[in-house]
Amino acid sequence: MALSLIPYGVTGWTQEATRRIVRDCKAEGHPIDHVWGYSSSPRSDHRNRRCVDLMVNSKADGDWILGYLRRWENTLKIRYIIWWGHQWRDYQKSGVPWHALVRYYGTNQHHDHVHCEFDV
Repeated sequence: MALSLIPYGVTGWTQEATRRIVRDCKAEGHPIDHVWGYSSSPRSDHRNRRCVDLMVNSKADGDWILGYLRRWENTLKIRYIIWWGHQWRDYQKSGVPWHALVRYYGTNQHHDHVHCEFDV
């Protein structure tokens, strides 16, 4: 399969939001190399069709993209982000009025991509 900047098999909103993210990151000099969308793996969050992996070429690009996603989280309807061994969640969506960047203990520490899940 060819690499793409358009995620495959995801919800309409996930695809629309990802197009905006890819466009804005490129315009600001932090291009996304390619995007992964749906996965049928039973161990993957990507089965819900609301997750994307934004593949990056450097930690600096990933750091910038994390900041961008956090700034635009309401507009982009972001549920959570994983990057460089940390997970950011919007706890307001579970009734708790705060955001948190916490250590992520999954086996994949997400050093080559920013993982993002959307609400819809």
